Amino acid sequence: ANGAAADVVIGQADFTSTGAGTSTTQLRNPDGVNFSPDGNKLIVADAGNNRILIWNSIPTTNYEPADVVLGQSTFTNNAPGLAANRFNRPTDVQITSNGKMIVTDRNNSRVLIFNKIPTTNNVNADLVIGQPNFTTNTPSTSQTGLYTPWNTAIAPDGKLLIADDANNRVLIYNSIPTSNGAAADVVIGQTNFTDWASGTNATKMDQPGVTVSPSGIVAVADFGNNRVLVYDEIPTSNGAAADFVLGQPNFSQNVDFNDGTGTTGTPDDRNMSEPYGINYDLNERLFVNGRAMQRMMVFGETPNQESDLALSFNTDNASPCINSLVSFTVNVTNNGPDNATNISVISALPVGFTLVEAISNIGTYNQSSGYWTIPFIGNGETVSLEMRGTVDTGQNNNSITTYASLR
Repeated sequence: ANGAAADVVIGQADFTSTGAGTSTTQLRNPDGVNFSPDGNKLIVADAGNNRILIWNSIPTTNYEPADVVLGQSTFTNNAPGLAANRFNRPTDVQITSNGKMIVTDRNNSRVLIFNKIPTTNNVNADLVIGQPNFTTNTPSTSQTGLYTPWNTAIAPDGKLLIADDANNRVLIYNSIPTSNGAAADVVIGQTNFTDWASGTNATKMDQPGVTVSPSGIVAVADFGNNRVLVYDEIPTSNGAAADFVLGQPNFSQNVDFNDGTGTTGTPDDRNMSEPYGINYDLNERLFVNGRAMQRMMVFGETPNQESDLALSFNTDNASPCINSLVSFTVNVTNNGPDNATNISVISALPVGFTLVEAISNIGTYNQSSGYWTIPFIGNGETVSLEMRGTVDTGQNNNSITTYASLR
């Protein structure tokens, strides 16, 4: 409901304090926030303190201290740096279904990948995108370079999208890179990988941010054009045109709080100013915020129907030993009375589990994104996804759990 009150605040001792700080309990201009695949850990890009903070459990009371800090050797340091374990204004953090952590290190013009969510302070990243190594931060306009990127997004098919802010473009990688300085496969916002000029039409951008919906719709927060560009599917060719625009009556106008005639008016439910934060939720609702708007706009209705689908798990080995084989099976049952279509299940892999193969009796599973896409489940039918693999970390007889969410 409009004007609803928050339940818990972190970074401040209470809801009336606003001071910035550098400690286990304080923040300074935080930008990005995300969660571990199991929903237990909270991860915050504390941009002004040049660090990432991790809470091992979701805070339930005000002013709870973080458990892990990255980018700094202690919780009281906040200087920017350039190394595998340093940041210079991290603005975004994304988590893959198998627990990789992707950090947008904005002022170092790079994106860092950690192969798992760190559990100790000041851990090194495993991979860098946008630079050839961990000790360079030269901005560039190329197929392998970045210039002050803003955020990233992970698509249901496992593609990685990077909003390359100062280059006025979004780079698309067909899979999450596994080597330093990897080249992008597709660029939108520009017709090639060497152009960078901004513009106002269906194929151009001005300081973008990006998100992808569970069905693969791409939305770009086009900050400098006071609008959102929407692509009905992930583009596969350079310079692809957006399918429609929000915040403006057409692709050629870009004034803030457009009154419909190309002139600045008063804020309403159709116009916007400097959108920069953008996210889809599991129900395809689009959330857009902006500094000049001082508000969050939500496009799409809250679901009001109860699901007729049930989700369950089973395993052939509840307490596996190291290096032993184990199989996890995710089951979805349609309890009717109608058939179900276009179902998405996010089924993440547990820590310490190496997937060998995934077998579903219907639909497709993408390991990078964790999405199991099911086109149809008949009334009374149960469909299954089996994930077979090995246990490679932990202790003997250590129970392993997996988890999923259903849309």
